Amino acid sequence: MSKVTKLIDNHVFCLAPQILIEALNSSDDFLSDMTIYVESEEIEIFEFWLVSDSLGIELSRIGESSHQLDTCFIWGRQTSNLALELDPTLQKIANK
Repeated sequence: MSKVTKLIDNHVFCLAPQILIEALNSSDDFLSDMTIYVESEEIEIFEFWLVSDSLGIELSRIGESSHQLDTCFIWGRQTSNLALELDPTLQKIANK
């Protein structure tokens, strides 16, 4: 089993339900945490995933959009239609 597969199996829980995203979008704290900029341009988020606390903290540390919920984090993934195993962010974390 590859490092990235282990990371996903242990720390990526599921795609966040749409109703959760809609509820969170009404929170200013959530919106500010999930908005990131690169060279003054807002980065588009395509998917939201529920992840473990430790992965959420690491994602925040490397500049990814993440927001702490009660017992986990929500990660704003900047790619879509790409297997999690091929996601460059997860590969970077798994292989460090």
